[in-house]
Amino acid sequence: VLAYPYAGTRLPARVARRFLNHASAGSIDPISGDFLPPVKVNSVRSAIEVVLASDAVTTSPMALIEERVHAGSLVVLPLHEPWMCTAYGFVYLRASELSPAAEALMAEIRAVEAELSEAEAATAERLPAQA
Repeated sequence: VLAYPYAGTRLPARVARRFLNHASAGSIDPISGDFLPPVKVNSVRSAIEVVLASDAVTTSPMALIEERVHAGSLVVLPLHEPWMCTAYGFVYLRASELSPAAEALMAEIRAVEAELSEAEAATAERLPAQA
């Protein structure tokens, strides 16, 4: 898959070397260690537009491409590498106690993440299998 041009944003250093090992083009930023794709854009939506107008590939949350996949203008490829995932966390001072509002926000973000993950898995199951 990565023999095709990859359109996307900078990828974090934690995946840069692995990604470059598989991609046919791109480079590593010498300062940050990030992967710089051969077709660098500033948003996932821009990457999708590049893919629609070329033979490039990209990664995207299912929510952003579901309608286009069902319409047949995009195809989801069966590529699921363990290192191809996002990660985030909540950071606060160890000695500080979180406010009820902060705890509520964290709980809401976790709930939305779980809901989106379930919806994406369900959508992936409904999509036609690709050869």
